Amino acid sequence: MSIVQSNNLTKGNYRRPTAGEFSYCRVIIFIGCLLIVSCRPTKNYLEKDFPVHQSLTKYTPLNHPDSLLSIVSFNIEYGENIDKALEEIHGLPIKDLDVLLLQEMDEKGTAQIADELKFNYIFFPISFHRKYKRNFGNAVLSKWPLSQPRKSILPHDRPFNKMKRGATNAVINYGDIKILIYSVHLEIPLMSLSKRIEQLNYILNDINKNDTLNHIILGGDFNSMFKNEVREVVTHCENQHFTWHTKGIGYTSNKFNVLRPTLDHIFSRGFRHVDSGKLEEYAASRDALQCVSAAAMRLCGNASLRQCVSTLVRFYNLYFFQIF
Repeated sequence: MSIVQSNNLTKGNYRRPTAGEFSYCRVIIFIGCLLIVSCRPTKNYLEKDFPVHQSLTKYTPLNHPDSLLSIVSFNIEYGENIDKALEEIHGLPIKDLDVLLLQEMDEKGTAQIADELKFNYIFFPISFHRKYKRNFGNAVLSKWPLSQPRKSILPHDRPFNKMKRGATNAVINYGDIKILIYSVHLEIPLMSLSKRIEQLNYILNDINKNDTLNHIILGGDFNSMFKNEVREVVTHCENQHFTWHTKGIGYTSNKFNVLRPTLDHIFSRGFRHVDSGKLEEYAASRDALQCVSAAAMRLCGNASLRQCVSTLVRFYNLYFFQIF
């Protein structure tokens, strides 16, 4: 990248860097800052399914499962600004939220959101963040009872500070239907793409070990910074018969100026896609733009799922899927 037009650094020789040059400089500076602050070894929680913070069955909806199940995924930067995040969650154009996937959380923020929404929850910390002095992990919140909570410790450590990544998963007991759901957060691009794909494949292999559940949702922050990384993530999921519901929504972060990556995705197995989109301007997220995703699934009592009414349900700029 050349920012000056000649070798003579005299007055008048400078040109204004292009937007693309600014963008890539911001990426380099951002990664450099991460390198500086991340050299101290991280405390990881490597015990199987421990420590755990949970309230699996405290709340049970008075109503029975109807034709609509809505799911939202939200990355809240380091579990901060919880009050603002709650304000934004309450402001979502969703009449009746059922499930919330959270990334970059700690146990206090998870419990606060769950209590405010009257949701059950499961949170597994994967590491202790030394800078923010708090635990760091993913959570699943549901107004429906949860069961079978598990923590997946992903392979490979972050360079320099040895930080681990993980996925939190549980079974949502949606009436007689059991839905296996994963809240995912892959490593940032300080790690090579091949190793991040190995993290994804670890999750996919873990899912395939469970051959008793037909309805699976995989959502969260995949840290796919560039187009080739998005292609790799999508290809590996589609090869395992997952549907990419967020296809075509465009970037989900504008943190790096004109370099606007698609970091966040929703995949599923056993659901029919209806619509997709994105919500913008979430101040509690790490970016000025954060992808917030929802899923709508239609059921018809005891009738065959394949006979369910396929009425299109639309809210502004959200994702919708239909169960089959």
